[in-house]
Amino acid sequence: MDGINYQWSDGSDTVFTHWDAADDDDFILGDCVYMDVTGGWRRADCEMPLQGALCHVPPPKSNAFTTYEVVCPSTWVRFGASCYSFEPVVQRLTLDEAREHCRHKANTSDVLTIETETENRFVLEQLWSYGFPHQIIWLGMFFNTDTDSMAWFDGSPMDYSNWNFQAPDPSLLTADTCVSTRVSDGMWLLCQCTDRLGFVCKTNLDTIPEVEVEPLNGLHYGIVPAAVLVAMLIFAVLVAVLWLVYKRNRTRFRRLPSLGNAYYRHTSSQATDSDGNVLITDLEAHSGE
Repeated sequence: MDGINYQWSDGSDTVFTHWDAADDDDFILGDCVYMDVTGGWRRADCEMPLQGALCHVPPPKSNAFTTYEVVCPSTWVRFGASCYSFEPVVQRLTLDEAREHCRHKANTSDVLTIETETENRFVLEQLWSYGFPHQIIWLGMFFNTDTDSMAWFDGSPMDYSNWNFQAPDPSLLTADTCVSTRVSDGMWLLCQCTDRLGFVCKTNLDTIPEVEVEPLNGLHYGIVPAAVLVAMLIFAVLVAVLWLVYKRNRTRFRRLPSLGNAYYRHTSSQATDSDGNVLITDLEAHSGE
């Protein structure tokens, strides 16, 4: 537990919660959480002995993945590459006042933006677990009169929406049109920017992606084919170079005596000497008779 926020000990994102209804008592204290036999979550002192525990062994890593080094301000909750402040603010503020309050908490902070369904679910789970006092909270969205469309204050893309029925008709909107979300179900609602509502602050911090790559299995099996391929390429290059040299100096190569002619002349000379020796031997034999 960090301040008023519960977090997983392994640093996982707190997307899902399942608090027991009996745990709503504010007099229950404890920095740790256990699960009863019905599956409900309850707070307890970390030194309280329990009847047992389940151990979780994470599966082995098989693919490369990206993690983010995100350091959130104290009492803020991390989700993905963003930090959120769910500290209850009892007073209701206008959108401009809420934005100023968030900027005062952190320089890069602004009123909540929601870009995916997963993030929307995370925000609702957090609001429910804290017993947020407001039923409707601000979203950092406004009607851009230059483009006649809704836009986030921080410039995030408008790829996700969660309107109650359908997206509002831009022709019916004005510069004083803003957006809120209902805590009970996360639906988006139109409202006036001067209304006084609850709010949540969010900040996107500068992050450095750290890519972890698993070593290749059976790497040695690929070394031999790679070496053979490299050798074949080198041999092909050498053959091509020799062929080019021969083409450019063809006349010089023709002037050189061939090995066949040299061998023929040598063997012919040997044959003549041998025949001469045979004739001399025959003459000596006849003269002796």
